[in-house]
Amino acid sequence: MTVAIVGAGAMGGLWAGRLAVAGVDVAVLDVSPELIDAIRLHGVRIETPRAEDVVAQVPASTDPAEIGPRDVVFVFVKGPHTQSAAAAIGPLLSGSTTVVTLQNGWGNADVLAEFVSTDRLVVGVTYQGATARGLGHLENGGQGPTYVGPCVDGASLDPAAAVAELMTAAGLEAVVTNHVKTDIWRKLIHNASCLAVLAVAALTDLRTCHPLRVSVVADLLGLARSPGRGLPDQVAPLDESDPLPELGQVERDSRAKGTSADDDCVGVLNHSLSGDPQETTCAYAYRQVY
Repeated sequence: MTVAIVGAGAMGGLWAGRLAVAGVDVAVLDVSPELIDAIRLHGVRIETPRAEDVVAQVPASTDPAEIGPRDVVFVFVKGPHTQSAAAAIGPLLSGSTTVVTLQNGWGNADVLAEFVSTDRLVVGVTYQGATARGLGHLENGGQGPTYVGPCVDGASLDPAAAVAELMTAAGLEAVVTNHVKTDIWRKLIHNASCLAVLAVAALTDLRTCHPLRVSVVADLLGLARSPGRGLPDQVAPLDESDPLPELGQVERDSRAKGTSADDDCVGVLNHSLSGDPQETTCAYAYRQVY
């Protein structure tokens, strides 16, 4: 199976490196010439706590035509860049290519569906954690499952199952589910209620902002259950307590991994959930705090 990774940052680099080490024919596409040059020269370097670094040699290009059609294309660009990435990946696609989005947030699949048939589109969410340490150099600080499923409710699980098999063989635990949209919303709400509040309030202790976090969760649950948002009440329902884990642990994990809460907020929450580009959860939390 041949694979392309679109967006060679921390998460894209992690997927490219793990797949390459597992013997998969994988190439990366990115708009940054500096990043592509670094990967061509040094490969993708993955640091993992309590394990030796992994260096994988991965073909890399800024030109999708140079890579050519692939069986599977993973999209890892930040949400604001999904439109331009989707418009550029035509040379990577054949009539049978499966396109996979594991991007944070909601709405990326809708953008990709403007360019890719929904029966070839797999959506998902991952709890793998990666932090960029340099060009082509990342730290895989947290390992967790990846949930994948069909873009259209009730569609065949076969494309998602093939993607899950590919990832699992590369050491990236994957679960196929009919309720993947619930899993996407669960992570989005968790990130919004933790990282957005932490970033905009510059808090040292999230417990002081618990009422705000509960309010953010309640608002997003209402939005998630609105028509067309993919979270029906009767399927794996969320409630106000579900996305609110022990607060101190969230903060410790974020700081221990060395990630930027501000960058996470941009990646997770940048494009609108309500139709107004300015109406992001981060902006909502900012108004509530200040």
